[in-house]
Amino acid sequence: MQSSDLTSMIRRKSLRREESLWLLSTLSELYTEGWLSSEEPLLIEIGLATLLNDASKWSYDPPDSVLLEVVVTLAAISRSPDRAYRLDILTKSRQHPWLLQNLRNTDLVRKLLEDAPKSCHEQLISLFFLVLYALIYRGSTTLAVSYFTITTSKGDLPFYTSALTAIAPSTRGEIIPIIVRMLLASQAQELASIIHSPTFYTDSNVLEELFQNYDLHIGASENTDPNIITVLLIPFGHLYSGPTVQNLCLELKNPSLQEWLPNWIFLMDLVCL
Repeated sequence: MQSSDLTSMIRRKSLRREESLWLLSTLSELYTEGWLSSEEPLLIEIGLATLLNDASKWSYDPPDSVLLEVVVTLAAISRSPDRAYRLDILTKSRQHPWLLQNLRNTDLVRKLLEDAPKSCHEQLISLFFLVLYALIYRGSTTLAVSYFTITTSKGDLPFYTSALTAIAPSTRGEIIPIIVRMLLASQAQELASIIHSPTFYTDSNVLEELFQNYDLHIGASENTDPNIITVLLIPFGHLYSGPTVQNLCLELKNPSLQEWLPNWIFLMDLVCL
């Protein structure tokens, strides 16, 4: 079975919590003991598919911290060639799963991202953006800021918006726009304050800040990133208030963004019909 077939099957079946925990834990054990050999991205894809399934329920059922722990554990184990290191990761998670030792271990997450090959890097970034989404949802601000800082350390905005696009259709609420604001924040802005501040769908000042920061980020010559439209439209159009967007007071320097913004407003209007 191809990896795409397996992950599609996971998405279609919409596994229950107990089934997801059993599947991920079993894969972690098999890989740790060397009983499972697979292409490197496969276990990352399975963890991402499982978490995307769960994300569709987060609007009425908060993210399960134990499931996040098991997903991070599987991802870390899948990237280590050292059996002793894999066994240590697995043991920490299994002995006291409620302590979330791997989820809270930002050094583990940093090493995982640093060692990741190109073949699974974008999927891994999508996975950790989804974990970040869950942490923000659960109110774990300090850990969320650490995950964001580690995940975005290379500063490649188009790459990050592409990774966000992969998870946006499965999410609800206002958290993806918060992550976009964090990506575009100036150095003077505190990430924790962005997490706790109003979203731009109810505050025109926040929306103005986002576009002004994006204008500064891309400068006067770069083209706008179409993925920005996607991550702001797909899950959140129903939150948009027309007057908030129509009354924006912006001084943009980028010609492409000046041309793109009216199209974004038009698309927001269509989504809200």
